[in-house]
Amino acid sequence: MIANLPALAASCAAEGLHLAPKIVRTPYDGKTYPWAYTSAQKERLRVFITRAREHYTRVYEGWPRPSIDVLSDDELLDGLPDFRGEPCGAGVRFVSMSPEGNVHRCNPARSSLGNLLHGTVRFAETSARCDTSYCVYFCKKYGKASVRPARAPLGAAAPAF
Repeated sequence: MIANLPALAASCAAEGLHLAPKIVRTPYDGKTYPWAYTSAQKERLRVFITRAREHYTRVYEGWPRPSIDVLSDDELLDGLPDFRGEPCGAGVRFVSMSPEGNVHRCNPARSSLGNLLHGTVRFAETSARCDTSYCVYFCKKYGKASVRPARAPLGAAAPAF
């Protein structure tokens, strides 16, 4: 798909849309991304992500800033930051909620705060340390990025810095 980004962008433009690529951050087809992207793929993604960011910055000039920055995936192409152990405002300044009303700090598999529909939610009163690095967009907004090197999944080589 990355090789076809120019054609896809042109097709979207013909429909009045502007392409905003997102990177893969999981295992796929026996490879673990973003580490499995080639240099050429990373460069092409950077070009199109930068174009999208510039386009949407112009289009939405003067609008309130979005809650999270989903147009910054180019910052993740060389690895994912590790937020685990860092102070995080999730649960105080932000929560995640399932359609069933279950409320969590961020990752639905951890840190249950109760159920909004059942009246059992107890929001956190103070920040807690990140225990998941579940969603990099929310971690970047509500946490503090670690200075540790980008984390690589087990079995994948971390990029050289």
